[in-house]
Amino acid sequence: MTTSNARPTDTELEADVLALLPIAPDAAALADLADGILGRRDPVALGRVRRALDRIAGRLGRLHRTRVDCPDLGLYDVPGWGLRRRDRSRAHRLADRLAAADA
Repeated sequence: MTTSNARPTDTELEADVLALLPIAPDAAALADLADGILGRRDPVALGRVRRALDRIAGRLGRLHRTRVDCPDLGLYDVPGWGLRRRDRSRAHRLADRLAAADA
């Protein structure tokens, strides 16, 4: 995860999102991912995480989508994303490639 105050690159952000995405049938809300990775839930952070999810979905084919509740954040019945079980190995390979590209 990105811990510095510097803005993470798109590659770092994608790697962080992949690390936090649960395996279906579980899913994580956009605000939950943004809060966990960037430490904030403003529109800019939400947009960055959403674009990272779109790039990941483009590389993996698609992501598991469902509705979730995040009572800690006061959000109920919001869209959630997760990794499909059959895409786990591809997601791990993608995370390895992203980490290598970032090094």
